[in-house]
Amino acid sequence: MITLKKLSAGLFCCALAIFMLSGCKSLSSFYQGYTSQNPSNTALVNNAAQQGRWETFDLRLDYQAALQDQLLDINGSITFSNFHQINAVHVERLDVYLFFIDAEAKVLRTERISGSQHTSADDSISFAKQLQVPPGAKAISFGYEGITREDGDGGDPFSGGGGGQVWFYQLPRRAS
Repeated sequence: MITLKKLSAGLFCCALAIFMLSGCKSLSSFYQGYTSQNPSNTALVNNAAQQGRWETFDLRLDYQAALQDQLLDINGSITFSNFHQINAVHVERLDVYLFFIDAEAKVLRTERISGSQHTSADDSISFAKQLQVPPGAKAISFGYEGITREDGDGGDPFSGGGGGQVWFYQLPRRAS
């Protein structure tokens, strides 16, 4: 026999699951409609190999890309700037994104091209992806967010002792 208590608990669990799932958002829709702030967006050219460098205060991204029939093959490496190499003992987290943008620099889709945790700021991070280009995409842009930790007491940087954290990012902005 189902009691009122069991029925209430079951309904609560169902409602909680629906609430949690409705809040989930796929990565590809992150920053959708936001505007790329990068002055050097890379135009997508079919049947052409391209290479480039995207550099900010925090990092440098060197890449090679080839677009063939709405498939973008992209690979490269990410290197931290001197600031992070000198001041940070390690990188707690780094996510690097590729944004497919339209002619007005609005983000159509977001793809994570690299995600790393607990690495040295002196390390170079490699990536290689094959991505489906969304309809209307005219160019690509990049962005990132990460956290570094400074070592304040000469101890083990991975134990979290002593040093401060620095959050750094460059992401598209919400259209006003």
